[in-house]
Amino acid sequence: MHNPIPYYPLVVLGATFAGLGAAYSRIDETLVLERSALVGYEYINSYRPGDGWHETKLSERGEDLKAELVRRQILGEDGRVHIPAVAPVMYNRITHDKLQLQFHTEVTAIDEHEQGWEITIYSPSGFSRMLAGAILDTRPEHAPEGAITGKRLGAMLNCGTDEPELPGEEQLGVQFVRGKLAGEVMAQLRIDTGDDWPSARHKLHELWTNRPEAWQAWTLSAVAGYFNYEGRPKVPTWTERRADLLSYAYPNPLAALEAGIRTGRELTI
Repeated sequence: MHNPIPYYPLVVLGATFAGLGAAYSRIDETLVLERSALVGYEYINSYRPGDGWHETKLSERGEDLKAELVRRQILGEDGRVHIPAVAPVMYNRITHDKLQLQFHTEVTAIDEHEQGWEITIYSPSGFSRMLAGAILDTRPEHAPEGAITGKRLGAMLNCGTDEPELPGEEQLGVQFVRGKLAGEVMAQLRIDTGDDWPSARHKLHELWTNRPEAWQAWTLSAVAGYFNYEGRPKVPTWTERRADLLSYAYPNPLAALEAGIRTGRELTI
């Protein structure tokens, strides 16, 4: 006897903050598929702390997450955030709230089906299929054409002092952002949207080798493992029960989470 193909009213592609928000909007009906083992990587793993954390209008779910970040001293009242520390908070919440999330899963095919969509995946268990009533794609690398308007490669710096003097504006294509911890500084180098990892890292290291005299005492501590994409937020349109949501286009993770919650609630299956 063949096992029936599992069905989910909503399948979310990408464990981004928007993707997690959509899953929270209908926890019992949603499965999130993620090719890596990372969550919120469009902010956390790109070393992009964002801004406007205290200006974002939040739902009860968002307020609860923000309160925990403040309580754990990850987010400050001044809006500075230690972005790497957000990851363990999210992993813990996913486990506690019993979100259905499948890591290390590659989507290999999506086909139309009478119940919506048939999705073929490849995971550590091999190939398998599932049915989805609707699909929400939040993966930055699968954004619609023209949705990515800019791209940066981030890095963590050690500037040797608790409050280093930083350029007030972008210099040599580099934007500097202070984190919450003493001396924590993130640099974001603007690159071409078509740059791959080898070319992007080459540009960063080339710049750092020939950096200005004022930066000579600074050291490059770590390079981001994910690109920082730029774009404008766009209200997703559900076409034949499928939509794209640009998680990277929001000013901070909380705003992206809220966009996902709204989008999930607006879906009629």
